[in-house]
Amino acid sequence: MKEAASISAMTNIVFPCQTYICYSRSVWAPEITTKTTTQVIRAQQGRERRRQKPFVSSSSSSSRHWVINNQKACTFTYNISDNVHLHHLPGVPASWFEEYMEDMDRVVGAIIPEKSSAVRLNQEEWRVKMEEMGALFLKVQPVIDVRVTAKSNGEDYPPHVPPHTPKLYQLHTTKWKLQGLHSDYVPPLFKLEASGTLYPQTRGARGCVIKNQLNADVTIVFPQLLSWVPQHVLDSIMLSILRTVVEDIRKGYTLRLVADYRSFQRTKLKTLE
Repeated sequence: MKEAASISAMTNIVFPCQTYICYSRSVWAPEITTKTTTQVIRAQQGRERRRQKPFVSSSSSSSRHWVINNQKACTFTYNISDNVHLHHLPGVPASWFEEYMEDMDRVVGAIIPEKSSAVRLNQEEWRVKMEEMGALFLKVQPVIDVRVTAKSNGEDYPPHVPPHTPKLYQLHTTKWKLQGLHSDYVPPLFKLEASGTLYPQTRGARGCVIKNQLNADVTIVFPQLLSWVPQHVLDSIMLSILRTVVEDIRKGYTLRLVADYRSFQRTKLKTLE
């Protein structure tokens, strides 16, 4: 029973949970109708609460298995999207955020996960050393090279970004490696593909919103020495690690960046006194 419960719990991590209701028409039908009405009311209340929240976010995850070079490969996907309301201090124009975005070092430094470090390699590339992670009896430190490109005036914008957006940051991974693993446990195949955008959007009297989107895909062939571990356990571990990393980056967008911009405003206001 414990094993069945564990498998069910881990399946819910990888796949959306679906609930099926079986009922007798004479006994349960009225209760289903009542529940549906309640759900409609709760949905309306939920929409109202979301309008009052400082940001609106969404996320999704999935996994799939396939074969490459006669080896079983697994691809894990995690996507996030956020609309974060940007609050300006009294007397601060909205254009200050565009000025803040000119300092790419500062913006990237605010976004990268906590307990990680970033070194600028050139004008557009950073090397990010993530916090050491543990899974099973192994420890690994991912090192990721990220290219961040600043764009403006609608030039070469992705399709989902409005062309009138004044400034845009577009990022994608270029290189990666897993430090700290014994050679016997290095995956025969490990591929990370991540891309995202960050840009402000003015919404009339409601002020400015920071919109960010991040899509991450990891493809891996697990080493032969881990063949004794059940596949669903390996899947859950990998997806959990990916979720942890992406959600920490999300905190960079929704919390650390907003807090750092608030500090930027205070500092500039003092210089103008």
